[in-house]
Amino acid sequence: MSAGHPEAHVHSGEGAVISPLAVAALGRRQVAAVAAGKHHTVLCTTAGEVFTCGSNRHGQLGYAVDSQPTPRRVSSLRQRVVAVAAANKHSVAVTAGGDVYTWGSNVLGQVGQGGPRAGCRRASLAHQACGRRHAADAWHRCSGGAALARLPLVHIMH
Repeated sequence: MSAGHPEAHVHSGEGAVISPLAVAALGRRQVAAVAAGKHHTVLCTTAGEVFTCGSNRHGQLGYAVDSQPTPRRVSSLRQRVVAVAAANKHSVAVTAGGDVYTWGSNVLGQVGQGGPRAGCRRASLAHQACGRRHAADAWHRCSGGAALARLPLVHIMH
């Protein structure tokens, strides 16, 4: 690895997959939605299952591993998921019933339930999209780790 950027190996092409390949680990499941974070991917199937893979340094995969090289189901999500989003260090899922689940880094409150040590409270979601340190429109984190935080869906009036 060269000196300088702490993730130089990522930018140098080492470990890169240059040609598109089918993701065999999903079997015959059909994917309805995909979200890509900085170092992880979140997939939602037509059956409403959520799979993640990549780095789990901040708990953004939704289960306890260091990294996951192939998609693995987020088994703690038991409701049917219809939409997913991914940011650098956290992930979001929206259920068919309108509930929002978030997990991953909570340094800046981005999972929607207050600061790292705050109690849970309502958050808002106008549309699903993730940025560098935030998801949706109004997320403020919950106590960190890979635990999923359930948030009621509330529409924001613009």
